[in-house]
Amino acid sequence: MLQSVKIVLYVLMVAVSLGGSAGANYPVGDLNEDRRVDLEDLQVLAGQWLDESCLILDCEADLDGANGINTVDFALLAENWGGKGTALVMSEFMASNSKTLLDENDDSSDWIEIYNPTDA
Repeated sequence: MLQSVKIVLYVLMVAVSLGGSAGANYPVGDLNEDRRVDLEDLQVLAGQWLDESCLILDCEADLDGANGINTVDFALLAENWGGKGTALVMSEFMASNSKTLLDENDDSSDWIEIYNPTDA
């Protein structure tokens, strides 16, 4: 039984992390990191597209990471237009716990903490 609980916790941990890896809870094209691809992101892309230094340097709006900011980056932003990223963040994970958060029987459980930084 305990082994099956550990497996369920591990699967949950993997699912949360794949839903948005650390620092990547944002859809491609979310340039202002508000977890949405919208007009504000288009404004960032347009501003950097017109910036001559972004033709050479690695700029935030170079979404494909190749050849500076161009129509490919615009297409990636457009593909995710209106998309929303995952809001859940796995903030703590404890496996093989033997000392932390003892219950009323002085047993310690493995645990996972999932944090939702939004109001949704």
